Parts: sequence; C-alpha cells; structure tokens
Amino acid sequence: MGESECNRGNITPVLFCTCNRNGSAFHCIMKCMEIRDFGVVHGVAVPKVDDEVRSADSSKPDSGAFANPNVNVREMALRPGMKVADFGAGSGAYALAMARIVGESGRVYAVDVQKDMLLKIKNEARAEGLGNVDIIWGDMDRKGGTKVADRALDMVLLSNTLFQLEEKQTAFEEAKRTLKPDGTLVVIDWQESYGGMGPRSEDVVSIEKARVLANAAGFSPVREFPAGLHHYGIVFRRLSGPSSHGDGDN
Repeated sequence: MGESECNRGNITPVLFCTCNRNGSAFHCIMKCMEIRDFGVVHGVAVPKVDDEVRSADSSKPDSGAFANPNVNVREMALRPGMKVADFGAGSGAYALAMARIVGESGRVYAVDVQKDMLLKIKNEARAEGLGNVDIIWGDMDRKGGTKVADRALDMVLLSNTLFQLEEKQTAFEEAKRTLKPDGTLVVIDWQESYGGMGPRSEDVVSIEKARVLANAAGFSPVREFPAGLHHYGIVFRRLSGPSSHGDGDN
C-alpha cells in the first residue's frame, strides 16, 4: 500500500510495526487511518492502536477487533486484598483495571521490559489515585527475571505477551514460581494473525499451544472465556508437585 492510496481528505498512511522484546521492529505493514484516530505524545502524532487501550475506556463488551480489559478482568475472579501481577504489562490497561478491583488492601505488580511503559503506568496510577500499583523492570524470558518473590501472588496475567517472547516456556515457569499453591494463571492472546492485524502467523501462540505450555509448567486448565472477537482467554490453576521439566514445587 502506497501513500497515493491513502492521501484523500483526512486519510493518511501510517506504518505499523510489531516489535520484539528488545524494542526492535520485525514486522511492518502500511495502513490508512483518519487523522481523528491520532493522539499526541511529546509533540508527535501517534496512532491510537493499542489493542488494550482501544477498549479500556468502555465497560461494554468489545464490539470490535480488540480485547477489553475492563470486561476481561471480570473473568479473573479478583477480590479485594489479592496480590496479582501482569507479566508483560505494556500500556497498563489490565494492571490498572485489576488495581481498581483488588483495592487498597491488595497489590498489583506491573512487570515489563520497557521502562517508558512502566513510567506511563505509574503516572496513570498516580493520576487515578491508585496507590496499590508497583512497577517492576523485569523479563519473563528468563528464570527469576520478573523479580517477584516465590509464592507471593494469587494470580498472574499473561495478556498479548506470549507471541512476543522467545522463551515462552520460561514465562509459564515464572508464573508457577511466583504463584501461591492455589494460585491462578490467566492467559489472553491472539487466536490468529488475521491478515496482519495481529502478530505474524509464525509468532501466534494458539490456544492449543498455550495449554501444552501451561501443562508442562504444572498448570491445569479450569475454563475458557471469550476475550474479544480475535482473542482467546484461559484460566489455569497451579498444581502442586514438579513440572514436566523436573523442577520442584517452587
């Protein structure tokens, strides 16, 4: 798609790139967007295309392509006082939505490798008066990389994260390590590439693959839920005992 196909009225060409965990782009496509779909960050026009942020301001079920954090958190059985973590917190839409539910007596740990995203989360939490959000510069790709203590959490969320990771199994192992014996893991990710709307086809982690990875780490599926028109959601329960990789019940 070239610029000539977009330059009409308020339509402009925008290059969208999917980035890997170190921030470098590995997949780019051109799309046409209306100028009204842009926001301004530090004086630069930025397309509002975050698949979590796009629906975060609405409590209604998602009617478009994107997952809605405010709707999906209802599937996580969160309660006041819980300690939870968002592994790969990104924009923080889920972390903030969870913080509103667990309340002042609870805690939300937003873990990500991108420091600018973590700062954004902290600023938005402060602006909303949410003092129960802690940001952690961490990496799900390596054992102990999340920097969260053993058996500290009631729930871990992996949302739109798996397709970006090189060591996907390690992320599940980290979830098990940080969860209490009866803890819960929630996975939300793209069902498929959808012609470039989502991740590259070869990077998509199917729901079947997610089940295999979770089982190998010592999790049992509890139930599935619709997480948006293009996303799946699964709730897993942490099992006692070693994983299939031979790790102890850490």
